[in-house]
Amino acid sequence: MAFSNSVLGARTNRESGPTSLASAVTGRAALYGYRLEENRLPAKVIEVEAEMRTRLDYSALGYLTGRLLGTTVPYFRGIENPDLESLKALGAACATSGGIALYHIEGVTPEAARMPPEALKGLETIGIEEAALSEAASALGRDVGDPVTCLGCPHCSLEELRELAGLLRGRALRRRLWAFTSRGVHGEAAERGYVDAIEEAGGRVFRDTCMVVAPLREMGWREAATNSFKCAQYLSDMRIAVRLGTAAELVEAAA
Repeated sequence: MAFSNSVLGARTNRESGPTSLASAVTGRAALYGYRLEENRLPAKVIEVEAEMRTRLDYSALGYLTGRLLGTTVPYFRGIENPDLESLKALGAACATSGGIALYHIEGVTPEAARMPPEALKGLETIGIEEAALSEAASALGRDVGDPVTCLGCPHCSLEELRELAGLLRGRALRRRLWAFTSRGVHGEAAERGYVDAIEEAGGRVFRDTCMVVAPLREMGWREAATNSFKCAQYLSDMRIAVRLGTAAELVEAAA
């Protein structure tokens, strides 16, 4: 939902199953929450003083922002040219540690360009430095010995599967590596040879599910490695020790 609201400029709320079904049947939706313009305005400014190099950095930034703001709508400054996968990681982490379902990024997201100047006047500004991102990773991550590498929380995009296939092509994994994606992306990735490249190296690609909804401890999992703060938080809640790293770092450790 954070991606739809923030990056696509859609108007949506955290809906329950019954309300979503009611909307599908009637063709109508309740006019409340983030469907109202006044509720989409930011309440705090996040000044990003860290250099955002990797998608893991964006995941860390989202995780910190959610912890600091709860459900408040943030307005980010200091972020330049993020790709869609970075924005996906940012929103997922914002919603995990807090309940943020909408964010704005100056010069990036559609509503930031239309934001009236008076909407930002008088708002508290919170700076986030590089050290804070490192501290967040250190606080949530753990030293692990033989983890299962989990990628795709939220689901891997076609670009992420392409990159993973490139990292694994011609290599052999020593440890388990599981990637998760949607059915549609899986089909296209299979046509382009990405799924074969990942599985020939010893990895697996799952569709239409996620590691955080699986009974992992019952399956014998005690350690995992991931590039997602969202995944790390949920697995930690299951009492699974988690290492955090970029996809390239995790592949290097597993291969």
